[in-house]
Amino acid sequence: MGCICYSLKSVTPFYCQYLAETRPDSALEIHLDTCDFSEEEIKEIFSTPRESIMIATGKMTEAWDRDAAVRQLSAAILGGADCVELRLDMPRDIREWLTTLAFNKECLVMLSYYNSHETPSKEILERTADSAFTYGADVVKIVTAGRSKEDYERILSLYDKYKPSTLMAYVAGENSTRSLLKAQDKGAPFFYLSPRHGGETFTGELCYSDLSKPGQILLRGEVTLPGSSSMAQRSILMASLCEGPTTIFGVTYSQGIQDALSVAQQLGAEVSAMPDKVTVTGHQDIPARGLVVKDNVINVGESRLLARYCIPIAGLSRRPVTIIGEGALLGAEVDEYSDALGKTGLKVEYTDGRFLPVKVSGVMDGTDLSLDGSYGPEMISGLVVALSQCASPSEVYVHHEGSQLNLDLAATIGSWFGMEDDMSFFDYDEFSRTIHVRGSQRLKPVGGMALEGDWSCAAYLMAAAAMVGKLTFKGLKPDSEQAESLMMDMMDDGGIDIFREDNGDITVHRSIICPFSFVLADMPDLLAPLMVMALRAGGESCLQGYVDLRKTEAERAETLIRELRKLGADIWFEGSDIIIQGDEKFELKGGRCSCHGDPWIALALTIASFICRKPIRIEGVECAQKVFPEFFRILGSLMT
Repeated sequence: MGCICYSLKSVTPFYCQYLAETRPDSALEIHLDTCDFSEEEIKEIFSTPRESIMIATGKMTEAWDRDAAVRQLSAAILGGADCVELRLDMPRDIREWLTTLAFNKECLVMLSYYNSHETPSKEILERTADSAFTYGADVVKIVTAGRSKEDYERILSLYDKYKPSTLMAYVAGENSTRSLLKAQDKGAPFFYLSPRHGGETFTGELCYSDLSKPGQILLRGEVTLPGSSSMAQRSILMASLCEGPTTIFGVTYSQGIQDALSVAQQLGAEVSAMPDKVTVTGHQDIPARGLVVKDNVINVGESRLLARYCIPIAGLSRRPVTIIGEGALLGAEVDEYSDALGKTGLKVEYTDGRFLPVKVSGVMDGTDLSLDGSYGPEMISGLVVALSQCASPSEVYVHHEGSQLNLDLAATIGSWFGMEDDMSFFDYDEFSRTIHVRGSQRLKPVGGMALEGDWSCAAYLMAAAAMVGKLTFKGLKPDSEQAESLMMDMMDDGGIDIFREDNGDITVHRSIICPFSFVLADMPDLLAPLMVMALRAGGESCLQGYVDLRKTEAERAETLIRELRKLGADIWFEGSDIIIQGDEKFELKGGRCSCHGDPWIALALTIASFICRKPIRIEGVECAQKVFPEFFRILGSLMT
């Protein structure tokens, strides 16, 4: 019985090395023609201390010409490849040179023949195999198109003539799996398998998740995500600053959206809410009257996003306005840019110097500002909106920028409402930009707009699918400006089996999860799902920059770490980073834990329950519905 051979194309050096170190009794077939590796990287990959057989291969193309083939296959042989696959249709001089080099370096040679049109006669197949052995092959590989039962039987008949351990013969296509399994029964050395969908190297190749055993897939089905809460809150607020109706489709009434609708009403807007849409009719005329606020008080509920947006926007009123909040928001610091607000002409008085309630007074006007973007994008976005309503133009220079996509999202939503700003980008030591804001702009209502699916909610179910599921996500935009869409890039770069279907759906399969590193400043809201997913990565994962988190985000990290440790997780702080020790077969021990009223921790602990040996009891888990109202109903429909 042969071993599983993982076929790798378009992968990173780290992914190759990780699999080589963690796949005992397996082989790796690395298609160098699809990988942008330097010769030094190739030598390093094939010199990796390993548990797996490592095979170098590649198909000569216009991009991977004879010179590139010689250089890269030679580098693999010199680096310590166990086997090199050379195609019989290679130029003879290249094949002979590489065969000699492999012989001198004690590297086995696999000579291969591919025919994607037909399965030739038995005589031609045998003549091809005989020639390959004559040319010095240790193993011969013959792959043909299998269009009939006769083709299938003809290719497998080769095992009756040749030593099975020196032959890989199978058909590609509809019968490829059956022919590979039969070849295994006859003693073929390998069974080819792609680690992920979209990475198959021949038609009909199976993927890692296809071999999942009973009990390894606990979640299966399709997920229709709620509309993005962050997009909805921003859009509702912008609509309330206009004069006229805006209809938003795809709304799910999470706590944050309900808070935004309440703010809209406090700004004098009429709200008409239906199950799948909401219409916000604004009655503001900021150039003529300034911002009109009922009772000069804005209650933002529990929404941190609305608090940070509304503080600068309140400066458009011609009367002092007080921003108040509820619940955990009262303990959140919201004073990130108080100095900058002062430079616009506003006086901002915080409770105890940093907390809500906040009183905003003064006369706001455009100016030039330099802001440290590491404090977060929400108040910057609200400030840009407010400056667009001032008489004078402004320039806002943002350096050390974190959560870049959130500023892009705010700019995009602003453009829907007629707001104009130009951005100049700079790439020094840190990402930075200057936002040029034209003054005296008039915001315009949007007749109708549809929300994208919510990436912040999707991230948790994607993490669960990578560990124990097969889920198809509908309504997500892969190139979204929602910052949480970084989850897809991070999973894709890390080799997780995440695949974009032809119709735009995104499917995540149970995957080989590599240890990973993620900079929390890029998107702190991904901390919780990534921390749980890292428990099933084979090694140490690192969440970088814990010390750069805002107070509420740092407290969430600390709380989640405490609760996961109660359940048996091995997580610790190392300098400014969070280290998670994972294992592909890791299971939490179960027990009691609490989400401490934080809905995002509730989601994280719920998905963690799928890798527990024994049940866990999560106190206060129902608070998850504040951010994902349909979470438990959707989860129940997916459980197998």
